[in-house]
Order: sequence, then structure tokens, then C-alpha cells
Amino acid sequence: MYGKSQRNKFTKLKISNMTTCLSQRRILTNLRQLAVLMVLFLLLMVFGYESQRSMDTRITDMLGQATQIRQQQIKLIKIHDRLMTDVNKTWTNVLSQREHIETLEQYSKRYNLRFLGVPESNDEDLIETIKQIIQETMGVTLRDTIAEAARIKNENVQPRPILVKFSKWKDKTKVLYRRKTLPESMSIEDDLTQAQRERRKKLRKIAALAEQEGKKIKWSGKQLFVDGVEMKVT
Repeated sequence: MYGKSQRNKFTKLKISNMTTCLSQRRILTNLRQLAVLMVLFLLLMVFGYESQRSMDTRITDMLGQATQIRQQQIKLIKIHDRLMTDVNKTWTNVLSQREHIETLEQYSKRYNLRFLGVPESNDEDLIETIKQIIQETMGVTLRDTIAEAARIKNENVQPRPILVKFSKWKDKTKVLYRRKTLPESMSIEDDLTQAQRERRKKLRKIAALAEQEGKKIKWSGKQLFVDGVEMKVT
């Protein structure tokens, strides 16, 4: 009886030891798995930190490059603005010089008239020819002599126009005022600058169109009025 009881105790103790051993193995296995997981987690943390640091470095570099590009753009904008200012000043000066030259050219032509349709002849005395036309045909008495008279070169019309320069401005205006007394084959016009001729050409087109529309046309020197309104062109 005693021997059987001892065997049962031994068996229970053995089973208990085996159970304890299995539990310890499970704990060790779990600990190993936990250790592996911790190592993997640490590796991921390190890798993530390195990736984040690399990304931060890249972002910092990109921000630096963007700042440099922006600074260069600002410099280019300032250079562009300075150049535009210089261009505007230069263009203003050019326009001012053009206006000044135009004024001087108009001033130099203020005593001039162009006579168109005067027949040409060999050994012609143009001053005497113009005097005869003015005095005999137009009935105008000149206060002073005619300063110059010459055929205009490079004109694609026949006979070539005669450029006449009067000594007195009043003589010029009297002749211009009486130009309607000339025969239809002849005409007189102001000696205009190139800019004035371009404006006159544009005004004539406006006048022709206005006449077609039945509007009232009136010329007053170099000015054109349509139905009482002055037409201005540039």
C-alpha cells in the first residue's frame, strides 16, 4: 500500500515538473519572439529615422534652391524694370526729338508753296515763270521778290512740281488764297513735311468716305471738318 502511494506521488511530481518545464519553454519561446519583434521594431525605427532625416535634408535643399531661384527672379525683375524705364526714357526722347525735327522742318517750309501742272521747257527761268502765273493769271501783286524756284526731283509726275520759296509770308498766303483762280491744269499746295503729307492723305480718305455718305465737307487750311466736327488723325 505504501509503495503504491509513493509511486503516485512520484508520478504527480514528475507530471508537475514536466508541466513546469513546458511552461518555461513557452515563456522562453515567447520571450524570443518578443525579442525578435523588438529588434525588428528598433530596425524599423532606425530606418524610419534615417528616411525621415534624408527627406528633411532633401526638403531643406529644395527650399534653399527655391529661395535662390526666387532671389534670382527678383533680381531679373528689377533689371527688367530698369531696362523698361530706360527704354521708356529713350523712346520719350526719340519722340521729343522727332517732334522737334518736325517743328524745325515745318518752320523751314513756312514760306514754301508747290506749283503743280506748270509745263516744262528747255532753259526755263522758273522765277519769271512763277511771277507771270501769280501776277497775270492769278492777279496777285507781290510785295517782295520770290527767293527761290526749282523743279522737285524724284517726283513721279510730269510735269515735275515747282517748289517756290517766297521772301514774305504774306505773299505766300495771298497766292495760296487765290489758287482757285488757276486753270484746271494747274494747282498750288502747301509744301508739307512727310508727316503732314501722311496726315493729309488719311484726311482725304476720310473726306472721300464722308462725301459718299452725303456729309458736309469743309477744308480750312490743313484742317478737315465733317458736319462741323474737326477730323484728327495721328
